[in-house]
Amino acid sequence: MGRFRAKLNRLELKEMYLNGRKFTWSNERENVTVEKIDHVFMTSDWEDLYPASFLSAVGSVISDHCPLLMDLHADFHMGRRFRFESFWPKAEGFMDTVALAWNSVPSFGNPFVVLDAKLRATAKRLQTWSDRWIGNVKLQITIALEVILRLDVASDSRQLSRGEQDLRRILKRKLLGLCSLERTIARQRSRLLYLKEGDVTTKFFFRHARQRQRRNIITSIKKEGEYLTGHESIAAAVDEYYESIFGSASERAYTINLDALDLPRLELSHLERPFMEDEVEKIVKGMPLDKAPGPDGFTGRFYASCWHIIKTDFMRAMNAFLSWGHAWPGIDKPSLGCSAAKNGWG
Repeated sequence: MGRFRAKLNRLELKEMYLNGRKFTWSNERENVTVEKIDHVFMTSDWEDLYPASFLSAVGSVISDHCPLLMDLHADFHMGRRFRFESFWPKAEGFMDTVALAWNSVPSFGNPFVVLDAKLRATAKRLQTWSDRWIGNVKLQITIALEVILRLDVASDSRQLSRGEQDLRRILKRKLLGLCSLERTIARQRSRLLYLKEGDVTTKFFFRHARQRQRRNIITSIKKEGEYLTGHESIAAAVDEYYESIFGSASERAYTINLDALDLPRLELSHLERPFMEDEVEKIVKGMPLDKAPGPDGFTGRFYASCWHIIKTDFMRAMNAFLSWGHAWPGIDKPSLGCSAAKNGWG
């Protein structure tokens, strides 16, 4: 296997991920033996030509090999999800946008419901702000390159005017910043956070992100003997399943008298003291900056950079958790990741 991998590296080939099956061959006997014999390999250039390619398996029918089906234009559309971009805190107007969105929701009532509403409002406002003031980075790069090319072609036959020269100079300077933003976005999508932005090219990050997408996508799900396809149908089935298994604890027939066991007693009152703001801030700012602890898309960088804005509401929720324990009045069932993605904010 090691020699085989070495040959692939020399040929600059990599294996395409097979979705839905671990093995592609069976000896069709009672004591079955299964192996992965069939593979599909691709080059990086081919992957760039077909970024939406998707490899899956179909039924083996009369053969002991399962046929492989290659879709060159698979539908990877998952609905628009909110993702906190790592470069946002450096952009002008970011803090003002967060403060405006966060304070737009009143801070009275159930602290957990309030916190959820504030995060939703902030996600929506940040997405609008990003679309308006930052926009589509890839599209801006394409436009800048096209305008620079046209000015270069014009300079072959005539002297550029002062305005054209200034425009070309400004576009080149802006292009450097846009390419840096694109590389930052690609690195965050790839999850290869141990690599610095200058270690590899932007294409490498985008290719790895596409590979992750192929591995993580769910194309169909079986529900009561019926196969469901499409993001909306799959999300609804997953939500329905998990909502059905959430329940309340029933009365226990027996209990344990811990006092009768005469167990040694420890002084644990310090575990019940209120949370201190400085210790919570230390934990928040110690989280991985570019990883999201939940399905809402907010990364540790958001909590660390905006802690001075959001800390009051977070401390209210944490102290309510300490006071109420498991009995949280006025809270509905927790929303699931699929519902969050389906609603466009998770």
